[in-house]
Amino acid sequence: MSPSPETATSDTPVEAPPQSRPQSDASPAAPPAPGGRHRVLAVDDEKSVLTSLRRLLRREPYELELAESAEEALELLEQRPATVVLSDQRMPGMTGIEMLREVRR
Repeated sequence: MSPSPETATSDTPVEAPPQSRPQSDASPAAPPAPGGRHRVLAVDDEKSVLTSLRRLLRREPYELELAESAEEALELLEQRPATVVLSDQRMPGMTGIEMLREVRR
């Protein structure tokens, strides 16, 4: 009795398709901060959210910096780039998306 097509096997090796990653126009990540730690900038107009992020990430091997507005974040980034920027979307003055567009320039 021959196996059904659903369970049939073959001795012919099957090559996996090449892994393709979508091309990104994102800027390269900033180099790690002095001491080899990556710099993470968290931006939110709510102090309680920033406090929670600080508590959550305090033991991680990141240099964490906090900004309470998009404008403050842009000023900090002019002084020194960050490896990662975490941002709230809805903030007074400038939204998170608008700020991230500025960061990419």
